[in-house]
Amino acid sequence: MSIRSNRTDDSYASAVRRDLGQLKETALEASRLDNLDASVRPEGSEAAAAYDSLAPHEQSAASLGVHPDALKPIGFLNAGHYEQLKKSNALSDDLARRIEAYKVVASSSE
Repeated sequence: MSIRSNRTDDSYASAVRRDLGQLKETALEASRLDNLDASVRPEGSEAAAAYDSLAPHEQSAASLGVHPDALKPIGFLNAGHYEQLKKSNALSDDLARRIEAYKVVASSSE
C-alpha cells in the first residue's frame, strides 16, 4: 500500500491558485483596457465583481479573451461531421432517426 504525501497535493493546489490569480488579473486588465472610456468609475471594481459572480467554468471561458459570438458560426462544421458519420455508417439507426427528427423540429421553430 502506498502513502501519498500532502506536499504534492498542496503544491498542485497552490500552483492552480496562482494560475487562477494570474488569469483573473489578465481578465481584469483586458476589461479595463476595453472600457477606457468609463474612467469615472473606480478602476476594475465593476469588472471584478462581475468576474467573481461567474461560475468557475464561466471564469475559464472569460479568461480566454474571446468575444462569445466569435465562436458561434461553426454550424457548417457540425453539419459536415454529421454527414461524414452518416456516410461511414457510424451512427445507430435510432440515433440517426432522432437527429433527423430534431433537425425537422428545430428548422420549423426558427
